[in-house]
Amino acid sequence: MNTSFCIRRLVAATFSAVLAFTSVAAKAEDIDIFTGTPPDGAKPNVLIVIDNSSNWNSTLSANACNTGNMADDTMFAAEICALTTVVAGLNDKIRVGLMMFAETGSNGGYVRFGIRDMNDTNKKAFTKQLLALNRSNGSGDATGSNQPLSWMMFEAFKYFGGYSDPPNATKDTAGSPLSASAFGLESARGGPANAAGTTKRDYLKNPINGSSWKAGADDLGAVFASKDDTKYISPITAATACAKNFIVFIANGDPGTGG
Repeated sequence: MNTSFCIRRLVAATFSAVLAFTSVAAKAEDIDIFTGTPPDGAKPNVLIVIDNSSNWNSTLSANACNTGNMADDTMFAAEICALTTVVAGLNDKIRVGLMMFAETGSNGGYVRFGIRDMNDTNKKAFTKQLLALNRSNGSGDATGSNQPLSWMMFEAFKYFGGYSDPPNATKDTAGSPLSASAFGLESARGGPANAAGTTKRDYLKNPINGSSWKAGADDLGAVFASKDDTKYISPITAATACAKNFIVFIANGDPGTGG
Protein backbone atom coordinates (compact mmCIF):
# COMPACT_ATOMS: atom_id res chain seq x y z
CA MET A 1 0.00 0.00 0.00
CA ASN A 2 1.63 3.30 -1.05
CA THR A 3 1.73 6.43 1.08
CA SER A 4 -0.62 8.46 -1.08
CA PHE A 5 -3.30 5.79 -0.93
CA CYS A 6 -2.87 5.49 2.85
CA ILE A 7 -3.59 9.18 3.30
CA ARG A 8 -6.52 9.19 0.89
CA ARG A 9 -7.97 6.16 2.65
CA LEU A 10 -7.56 7.79 6.06
CA VAL A 11 -9.25 10.99 4.94
CA ALA A 12 -12.01 9.11 3.14
CA ALA A 13 -12.80 7.05 6.21
CA THR A 14 -12.96 9.98 8.58
CA PHE A 15 -15.12 11.97 6.19
CA SER A 16 -17.45 9.02 5.73
CA ALA A 17 -17.77 8.54 9.50
CA VAL A 18 -18.93 12.09 9.99
CA LEU A 19 -21.31 11.96 7.07
CA ALA A 20 -22.85 8.58 7.90
CA PHE A 21 -20.85 6.62 5.35
CA THR A 22 -22.29 8.39 2.33
CA SER A 23 -20.79 8.55 -1.15
CA VAL A 24 -18.46 11.37 -0.08
CA ALA A 25 -15.92 8.60 0.71
CA ALA A 26 -15.41 7.91 -2.96
CA LYS A 27 -14.96 11.61 -3.67
CA ALA A 28 -12.41 11.95 -0.86
CA GLU A 29 -10.18 9.35 -2.50
CA ASP A 30 -9.74 11.67 -5.46
CA ILE A 31 -8.42 14.66 -3.50
CA ASP A 32 -5.19 15.52 -5.34
CA ILE A 33 -3.68 17.43 -2.43
CA PHE A 34 -3.00 14.15 -0.64
CA THR A 35 -1.04 12.57 -3.48
CA GLY A 36 2.63 12.59 -4.34
CA THR A 37 5.83 11.78 -2.47
CA PRO A 38 8.27 14.46 -1.22
CA PRO A 39 11.62 14.49 -3.07
CA ASP A 40 13.52 13.29 0.01
CA GLY A 41 11.01 10.50 0.73
CA ALA A 42 10.02 12.04 4.08
CA LYS A 43 6.95 10.45 5.61
CA PRO A 44 3.81 12.62 5.73
CA ASN A 45 2.54 13.79 9.12
CA VAL A 46 -1.22 13.48 9.66
CA LEU A 47 -2.79 14.98 12.78
CA ILE A 48 -6.36 13.81 13.36
CA VAL A 49 -8.37 16.29 15.38
CA ILE A 50 -11.51 14.72 16.82
CA ASP A 51 -14.39 16.74 18.21
CA ASN A 52 -14.98 15.24 21.65
CA SER A 53 -17.50 17.88 22.68
CA SER A 54 -20.98 16.79 23.76
CA ASN A 55 -22.13 16.47 20.13
CA TRP A 56 -20.17 13.25 19.64
CA ASN A 57 -22.99 11.61 21.61
CA SER A 58 -25.47 12.59 18.88
CA THR A 59 -27.34 9.79 17.15
CA LEU A 60 -26.01 8.85 13.73
CA SER A 61 -26.56 5.24 12.59
CA ALA A 62 -25.30 1.77 13.36
CA ASN A 63 -21.68 1.10 12.38
CA ALA A 64 -19.99 -1.99 10.99
CA CYS A 65 -17.86 -2.64 14.11
CA ASN A 66 -20.64 -2.74 16.75
CA THR A 67 -18.48 -3.90 19.65
CA GLY A 68 -16.89 -2.39 22.74
CA ASN A 69 -17.06 1.42 22.72
CA MET A 70 -18.44 1.22 19.16
CA ALA A 71 -21.56 -0.75 20.11
CA ASP A 72 -24.13 2.00 19.67
CA ASP A 73 -25.47 4.39 17.02
CA THR A 74 -23.61 7.57 18.00
CA MET A 75 -21.26 9.82 16.04
CA PHE A 76 -18.55 8.75 18.46
CA ALA A 77 -18.99 5.04 17.77
CA ALA A 78 -18.95 5.52 14.00
CA GLU A 79 -15.81 7.66 14.14
CA ILE A 80 -13.91 5.19 16.33
CA CYS A 81 -15.00 2.34 14.04
CA ALA A 82 -13.73 4.20 10.96
CA LEU A 83 -10.44 5.21 12.55
CA THR A 84 -9.56 1.80 13.98
CA THR A 85 -10.45 0.12 10.70
CA VAL A 86 -8.19 2.42 8.70
CA VAL A 87 -5.30 2.38 11.18
CA ALA A 88 -5.21 -1.41 10.89
CA GLY A 89 -4.38 -1.05 7.19
CA LEU A 90 -1.65 1.61 7.50
CA ASN A 91 2.09 1.01 7.39
CA ASP A 92 5.23 2.75 8.61
CA LYS A 93 5.40 4.97 5.54
CA ILE A 94 2.92 7.35 7.18
CA ARG A 95 2.91 9.11 10.56
CA VAL A 96 -0.34 9.72 12.43
CA GLY A 97 -1.34 11.46 15.68
CA LEU A 98 -4.49 12.47 17.57
CA MET A 99 -5.63 15.75 19.12
CA MET A 100 -8.74 16.40 21.24
CA PHE A 101 -10.44 19.19 23.15
CA ALA A 102 -9.34 19.53 26.79
CA GLU A 103 -11.79 17.66 29.00
CA THR A 104 -11.99 20.48 31.54
CA GLY A 105 -10.20 23.68 32.52
CA SER A 106 -9.48 26.27 29.81
CA ASN A 107 -11.03 25.80 26.38
CA GLY A 108 -8.52 24.50 23.89
CA GLY A 109 -6.92 21.34 22.58
CA TYR A 110 -4.17 18.92 23.52
CA VAL A 111 -2.25 16.17 21.74
CA ARG A 112 -3.43 12.80 23.03
CA PHE A 113 -1.25 10.71 20.70
CA GLY A 114 1.84 12.37 19.23
CA ILE A 115 2.49 11.94 15.53
CA ARG A 116 4.36 8.65 15.12
CA ASP A 117 5.34 6.14 12.47
CA MET A 118 2.52 3.67 12.01
CA ASN A 119 4.71 0.64 12.67
CA ASP A 120 3.26 -2.41 14.45
CA THR A 121 4.09 -1.09 17.94
CA ASN A 122 2.49 2.30 17.44
CA LYS A 123 -0.50 0.98 15.49
CA LYS A 124 -1.31 -1.34 18.38
CA ALA A 125 -0.90 1.47 20.90
CA PHE A 126 -3.00 3.92 18.88
CA THR A 127 -5.74 1.34 18.36
CA LYS A 128 -5.71 0.46 22.06
CA GLN A 129 -6.07 4.13 22.93
CA LEU A 130 -8.96 4.63 20.50
CA LEU A 131 -10.79 1.56 21.79
CA ALA A 132 -10.41 2.81 25.37
CA LEU A 133 -11.98 6.24 24.71
CA ASN A 134 -15.12 6.87 26.72
CA ARG A 135 -17.76 9.18 25.23
CA SER A 136 -19.18 10.21 28.61
CA ASN A 137 -18.48 13.57 30.24
CA GLY A 138 -16.93 13.82 33.69
CA SER A 139 -15.45 10.34 34.13
CA GLY A 140 -14.88 9.89 30.40
CA ASP A 141 -13.11 11.68 27.57
CA ALA A 142 -15.87 14.06 26.51
CA THR A 143 -15.88 17.78 27.18
CA GLY A 144 -18.64 20.38 27.26
CA SER A 145 -20.52 21.93 24.36
CA ASN A 146 -19.63 25.04 22.34
CA GLN A 147 -15.91 24.32 22.21
CA PRO A 148 -13.98 26.94 20.18
CA LEU A 149 -12.36 25.56 17.06
CA SER A 150 -9.95 28.52 16.96
CA TRP A 151 -8.13 27.53 20.15
CA MET A 152 -7.89 23.92 18.99
CA MET A 153 -6.32 24.90 15.68
CA PHE A 154 -4.00 27.39 17.37
CA GLU A 155 -2.71 24.58 19.57
CA ALA A 156 -2.12 22.45 16.47
CA PHE A 157 -0.16 25.37 14.99
CA LYS A 158 1.99 25.48 18.13
CA TYR A 159 2.60 21.72 18.02
CA PHE A 160 3.74 21.87 14.40
CA GLY A 161 6.31 24.50 15.42
CA GLY A 162 4.49 27.82 15.73
CA TYR A 163 6.53 29.33 12.92
CA SER A 164 5.63 32.30 10.79
CA ASP A 165 6.44 30.84 7.37
CA PRO A 166 7.64 27.55 5.80
CA PRO A 167 11.31 28.53 5.27
CA ASN A 168 11.70 29.03 9.03
CA ALA A 169 9.94 25.83 10.08
CA THR A 170 13.20 24.01 10.94
CA LYS A 171 15.48 26.89 11.95
CA ASP A 172 14.27 27.94 15.41
CA THR A 173 13.30 31.20 13.74
CA ALA A 174 9.71 31.85 14.62
CA GLY A 175 7.81 35.08 14.35
CA SER A 176 7.85 37.67 17.10
CA PRO A 177 7.05 37.60 19.96
CA LEU A 178 7.80 34.12 21.24
CA SER A 179 5.18 33.19 23.83
CA ALA A 180 2.37 30.80 24.67
CA SER A 181 -0.11 33.13 22.99
CA ALA A 182 1.98 33.98 19.93
CA PHE A 183 4.75 32.23 17.97
CA GLY A 184 7.09 29.39 18.88
CA LEU A 185 6.83 25.97 20.52
CA GLU A 186 5.51 27.16 23.89
CA SER A 187 2.20 25.39 24.47
CA ALA A 188 -0.90 27.54 24.85
CA ARG A 189 -3.63 25.47 26.51
CA GLY A 190 -2.39 21.97 25.71
CA GLY A 191 0.33 21.69 28.33
CA PRO A 192 0.82 21.82 32.13
CA ALA A 193 -0.69 25.31 32.36
CA ASN A 194 -4.02 23.58 31.71
CA ALA A 195 -3.11 20.40 33.60
CA ALA A 196 -6.64 19.60 34.82
CA GLY A 197 -7.96 19.20 31.28
CA THR A 198 -4.89 17.60 29.71
CA THR A 199 -3.81 14.89 32.17
CA LYS A 200 -3.66 12.34 29.32
CA ARG A 201 -1.50 14.53 27.07
CA ASP A 202 1.41 12.78 25.39
CA TYR A 203 4.43 13.47 27.55
CA LEU A 204 7.31 11.04 28.00
CA LYS A 205 6.33 8.14 30.27
CA ASN A 206 2.96 9.57 31.28
CA PRO A 207 1.63 6.87 33.68
CA ILE A 208 -2.04 7.93 33.46
CA ASN A 209 -4.44 5.36 31.98
CA GLY A 210 -5.41 6.55 28.52
CA SER A 211 -2.05 8.14 27.72
CA SER A 212 -0.01 7.11 24.69
CA TRP A 213 2.88 5.78 26.77
CA LYS A 214 0.52 3.73 28.94
CA ALA A 215 -1.00 2.28 25.76
CA GLY A 216 2.46 1.14 24.61
CA ALA A 217 3.51 3.81 22.09
CA ASP A 218 7.23 4.37 21.55
CA ASP A 219 9.06 7.28 23.18
CA LEU A 220 10.11 8.87 19.88
CA GLY A 221 6.74 10.51 19.27
CA ALA A 222 6.24 12.02 22.73
CA VAL A 223 4.95 15.58 22.49
CA PHE A 224 6.57 16.85 25.70
CA ALA A 225 9.82 15.70 27.32
CA SER A 226 8.25 15.56 30.78
CA LYS A 227 5.09 16.28 32.78
CA ASP A 228 6.21 19.83 33.53
CA ASP A 229 7.65 20.65 30.14
CA THR A 230 5.83 23.47 28.36
CA LYS A 231 7.49 23.34 24.93
CA TYR A 232 6.31 21.02 22.19
CA ILE A 233 8.59 18.54 20.46
CA SER A 234 7.54 19.27 16.90
CA PRO A 235 7.02 16.42 14.41
CA ILE A 236 8.79 18.62 11.85
CA THR A 237 12.57 18.32 11.98
CA ALA A 238 15.47 19.35 9.77
CA ALA A 239 15.59 15.79 8.43
CA THR A 240 11.90 15.86 7.47
CA ALA A 241 11.65 19.41 6.17
CA CYS A 242 10.06 18.27 2.91
CA ALA A 243 7.42 16.10 4.55
CA LYS A 244 3.80 16.96 3.85
CA ASN A 245 1.74 17.90 6.88
CA PHE A 246 -2.03 17.46 7.16
CA ILE A 247 -4.72 18.15 9.73
CA VAL A 248 -7.91 16.07 9.41
CA PHE A 249 -10.63 17.64 11.55
CA ILE A 250 -13.60 15.43 12.47
CA ALA A 251 -16.33 17.79 13.61
CA ASN A 252 -19.67 16.77 15.07
CA GLY A 253 -21.39 20.12 14.74
CA ASP A 254 -20.73 23.82 14.35
CA PRO A 255 -17.65 25.05 16.24
CA GLY A 256 -18.15 27.23 19.30
CA THR A 257 -17.17 30.88 19.13
CA GLY A 258 -16.14 31.41 22.72
CA GLY A 259 -12.58 31.67 23.96
